[in-house]
Amino acid sequence: MSAGLLAVVFLVGFMIHEFDEIILIRRYLSQAENWKDPRGLFWRNRANYPSSGAIAMAIAEEFLLAGIFVGVAVFLDGPEMILGLLIPYCVHLIGHCGDAIIVKRWVPGSLTAVITLPILLGAGWWFIAAQGAAWTWVVIWAVITTVVFVGNLQFMYKVIMPATQSWLNRVYSRPN
Repeated sequence: MSAGLLAVVFLVGFMIHEFDEIILIRRYLSQAENWKDPRGLFWRNRANYPSSGAIAMAIAEEFLLAGIFVGVAVFLDGPEMILGLLIPYCVHLIGHCGDAIIVKRWVPGSLTAVITLPILLGAGWWFIAAQGAAWTWVVIWAVITTVVFVGNLQFMYKVIMPATQSWLNRVYSRPN
């Protein structure tokens, strides 16, 4: 498996999972108050939760960032960069699986996490078996991508989603 194919598998798995979250979050929020959920997960502040449009805009920004990252990795022939991105993303998917276990039902993102996690882990393993990897660089890139994407999550929640939601509210509140 080439680094380019690993990058495509990652990006496809990423978008399948994110579409699940975009599509299901509003329905989940409308029903979640009836479920036993000790942590509150998504619905704790559901009155202020952004619309699907705002969530989609934030995910588009995240996808663009991931696409740039894997594009640079492929251009530089740096498969360790892609593996370093794959590791924290797989940890993210494991978190979705844990959420479903805690509330004892599927939550947005958990079903596709169960489906895409073995595919992404298998692709990573297949790549490593065929190509090998410099593990020091994989760990370094895993730390770097974790810091960048956690920081980006803060940017998404504090800047992108509120700005998009404000814009959507202005656009859709105008009289025809």
